Amino acid sequence: MLSLTLIKILCCIKPVPGYIEALRTLTSENDIVLIFDEVLSGFRMGPGCAQAYLGVTPDLTTLAKAVAGGVPLSVFCGKKEIMQQVLSLIHISEPTRQY
Repeated sequence: MLSLTLIKILCCIKPVPGYIEALRTLTSENDIVLIFDEVLSGFRMGPGCAQAYLGVTPDLTTLAKAVAGGVPLSVFCGKKEIMQQVLSLIHISEPTRQY
């Protein structure tokens, strides 16, 4: 069974001191995946996004247009062991050429 906690990080609202750190501790102690939704905050708080600003590293992070210079693009990234599990679920086929 997979458990996760998804938290949206906003640039304009600073969390209560200690909240994000406590959330990281709780999720780590209970083998729960912590995900930061940084679609709005990604790179607006600096090169390390909100996680560098807050000093807390999630297991996964979602990012969007900021990663592609404003072009519509979404990405998620994270810890190697989680990304390897995701990769094992994806079927990658050779592209077909149509002329």
